Amino acid sequence: MKQIAVIALTESEHVQLLQLWKFFPQPEGVVFHHLYPGSGTTPEKQAGFLSYHPLHGDERDQVENAQACLAKNKISLLVFSGAVSYQIWTSCRQEQEIDILVLGRRAVVNLSRVSQDSLPAEISRFQKKATTCVLGSEAARLAPLSGVRIMPSYQSWQTAQPPSLLLTQNGELCSLILKEEHANCLILHPWEDSFCLDLGIDCEKPDFEDSLNRLLAAQTIDPELILPEAGQAYLSAPRSYSFFAKYYDAYMFHVNYEQWLNMMLVWYRRFTKGPLKRILELACGTAKASEILVCRGLEVDACDRSPHMLHVADAKPCKPNLYLASLTDPIPGRDYDLIFCLFDSINYLTRKAEIKTLLDNCASALRPGGIFIFDISTLMNSLQNFDESVAYTKVEDGYIIHASDYESLSRMQLTHLTLFRRNGNLFSRFEERHQQRVYSSRELVELIEGSSLRLRGVFSSENRNNLLSRRNGPIDMRYARLFYVLQKD
Repeated sequence: MKQIAVIALTESEHVQLLQLWKFFPQPEGVVFHHLYPGSGTTPEKQAGFLSYHPLHGDERDQVENAQACLAKNKISLLVFSGAVSYQIWTSCRQEQEIDILVLGRRAVVNLSRVSQDSLPAEISRFQKKATTCVLGSEAARLAPLSGVRIMPSYQSWQTAQPPSLLLTQNGELCSLILKEEHANCLILHPWEDSFCLDLGIDCEKPDFEDSLNRLLAAQTIDPELILPEAGQAYLSAPRSYSFFAKYYDAYMFHVNYEQWLNMMLVWYRRFTKGPLKRILELACGTAKASEILVCRGLEVDACDRSPHMLHVADAKPCKPNLYLASLTDPIPGRDYDLIFCLFDSINYLTRKAEIKTLLDNCASALRPGGIFIFDISTLMNSLQNFDESVAYTKVEDGYIIHASDYESLSRMQLTHLTLFRRNGNLFSRFEERHQQRVYSSRELVELIEGSSLRLRGVFSSENRNNLLSRRNGPIDMRYARLFYVLQKD
């Protein structure tokens, strides 16, 4: 079992770290130890993968207690919540404060806070780990040892092959790099004979997305490595609905949620009796639909597989009861009157077995007579609106390019989202990739008929007719979106 300690030595970083844990996905073979000031906010109880350790006394006592905790639990992997906690740690231990900014296959070592007496030893430490270089403007101070390459400029270092480790005492350069590449930058610090991760929590400008991505990376990144493996592993990690979560509501501004919900309620009353009280939304995203239902006085649970989306949803004033779960996870609640899943989330289930699992789970969670409603994006929608298409959307701090293609052989809808986020006069680039399967109505009807749920209707938002009798007809090429209404007998 891998043991990882996450140290927050300030109340503000501790509180931000608690937010990261709130919807953190269950790790496999990992136990996290959250160390925090004993006088700070008392954490809520968490899952078995998370253990809390309050540190009492002043800062020096807290650091000593943290060291004792590391030794007692035999923890060899260390994570700092942010720069302030790391500064307290190094100050109390009388260590040199060094930041390593990993940018894909390259890394920059910030030696601006290292004393001149300690500089040769620190340079020697990094020479043992990777090919090192310095900029020509700093060569006199930083290249007293043999084997350190000299680069004429920062741009020449960026393009030089093979990639190398840039040593610098220019703190302003490192601050600029971190500002421009914050989301794509892995922050490390030397610790004993290896390195430890920094989540980069900035309490003045909290950025849940970046810190959560680093905390997720802590489970897999080898602390013995600086580059290129660590940086490449971080950048290549799958991130669906990560950066996009922040912009999702603005991106979906055109959707008339009230109209969609009113349609669902009409179908609910058409096929079942009794009041509507308990509702579950699957793949809720930012829970915009559930928020409306909560405001109407209904009891609503909502789940999503993206902690980034749930974090946005959790900040809403009329939020439902939120929890982290995928579409194929067992549903913990029971006796729901209505379960719904909208905005073609079902299309993200690319295997029929996954849809079968979802149907079985919904059947177990519904009360007798309860209703399950989901929608799909059809073949017509893919061919007419998303095949070889490129769309542009302006958001509050940048631009999103939405490029889509439909692959007819695999019947997959592929979407590539690129965000250009403004940083002063520059832009940072972020990317996400999404894959959906386009099912035919006939396939879905066969899957439903093989489940314990009964198909009561197939509808389109364009008319009120029940299209169920036309299920073998060309409805996939007549409507861009279809809604399926299922009932538990």
